Amino acid sequence: LFNHHEHKLARWLENILLFFYSIPRFFLAMLLILFFASNTVHPWLHFLPTPGFIDYNPNASLIEQWTTYGGAMILPLICMTLPLLAYISRLYASRLNDEKSKPYAFLAWARGTDAKTITKKHLRKNAIMPLLTLIGMEIPSLIGGSVVIEVLFNIPGMGRLMMQSIILQDWVIVFDILLLTGVLTVLGKLFSDVLTRFFDPRIAR
Repeated sequence: LFNHHEHKLARWLENILLFFYSIPRFFLAMLLILFFASNTVHPWLHFLPTPGFIDYNPNASLIEQWTTYGGAMILPLICMTLPLLAYISRLYASRLNDEKSKPYAFLAWARGTDAKTITKKHLRKNAIMPLLTLIGMEIPSLIGGSVVIEVLFNIPGMGRLMMQSIILQDWVIVFDILLLTGVLTVLGKLFSDVLTRFFDPRIAR
């Protein structure tokens, strides 16, 4: 029914996302540091700060803090979000192909609706619904951070603090982080429910 050739750009993008999804995050972090945070490959590529200790100025304004420390957060954010983006895009493409083979898509085509309209009004909405729950569950892990990423980029995040607190048996900090993680999980599920209600109002009925 919807058997049309994909554009070369879309195929290249899919292969690139598959590559980023298949490699571990710590290896991706080391590659990014090697290419964009050091002079190993070429000095022109070294336009981001090298991971290390940064002197914090508590008297600096919010704009000054973002200007000073914002560049140091670019590579960690890429390492945290790029594999997730690749996974979500692959899952969305798989769900979209599944929706194309369902009877309602064939019936809509039989009524004379063109393929683009069917994809825009029906298939995409049904394909994106399972992804909303996944996005809501990934929010706590993104905020909580990853121990490996925080160690490689020398970020004093919650994941690193959690590991150090367990080693030092500082259970007060451990329980506080677990409580915060639980609150973030509830908020993430609430956020996914709100998105689900926004994309499909029939669910709340």
